Amino acid sequence: MNVIRPLNRGARLLLEVLGNKAPRATAYRLVSRLAPLALRRKGRRLAGDTRSAFPDRQPEWIADVVRRQQIHRAWVALDRIVLSSMTDEEILELVDPQDVVAARSVIDEALDGGKGCLMLSLHLGRPLLGMRLFPLLGYPCTVLVAGTTRSLFEGGGRGSAIKRDIEFLQANDKSSARRIVRALGRNRLVFVLLDGGIAIRRCNARFLGRDLSIPDAVPRFAQMSGAAVIAAVILTEQPLRFRVRLDAVEPGRSDESPRELADRMLTPLEAAVLQDPGQFYGINRMFRDSTRAQASDLAGESPADRDT
Repeated sequence: MNVIRPLNRGARLLLEVLGNKAPRATAYRLVSRLAPLALRRKGRRLAGDTRSAFPDRQPEWIADVVRRQQIHRAWVALDRIVLSSMTDEEILELVDPQDVVAARSVIDEALDGGKGCLMLSLHLGRPLLGMRLFPLLGYPCTVLVAGTTRSLFEGGGRGSAIKRDIEFLQANDKSSARRIVRALGRNRLVFVLLDGGIAIRRCNARFLGRDLSIPDAVPRFAQMSGAAVIAAVILTEQPLRFRVRLDAVEPGRSDESPRELADRMLTPLEAAVLQDPGQFYGINRMFRDSTRAQASDLAGESPADRDT
């Protein structure tokens, strides 16, 4: 995920310096202060889309939510650098132990069926932490990448004894769909950001009262493969403290349409947004035109997207 791309050159250089040289607490504190200025243009679009999703809210509420969305966008950019430098043990310490126990329970039940699991999320909270965390817990993971350096996932420091089984697929590779099917058949977790914007063939699902355009292949893969589906969110508790929220999506009827399944996939993610809209820094993705060319069966988005 080229998460630094939306920032200007000066901001990118500052992130590199802070992420590599400054104490972590200091880096996140300074980024929090600078984010509204560095992302001022993006903030106008965030404000418009937040007002559209929450038309009854007061201007002061909208302004506070947008400020926190800007901060989260900048934090995710900094995460790309900071999380890469952390050992596996340090990563595990960022999450409440009870959340780890609960996450294991949900994932183990999902994988009991032996047909793999689609792990779905949005540009919400801190998605990079999740894609580093779950392989550390011992789960075989398949990650679609589009610009992300593997160092984020291959870090861990010297002497790490934690087993990691991570497979990387390029989102723009025509073989991705076939390889995702194979990954599910090998009972792996497959990470998908539903609002990533890379897939061409898309469908609409209801989200916050509006249509959200998501990859058409995601519900179809779930139906075709029988894979389990988990809505996964890593929410910010503090700049470097996280809460893990995993919700299993119940299997649908045999005659359920992909659109109906997509709606149900988004329900727990919508609940997470409503809990704290300030963490939904990807809200500006909600209103994209869903009538794109239908020429590709590309399976879902990279959890590493070009415009985070």
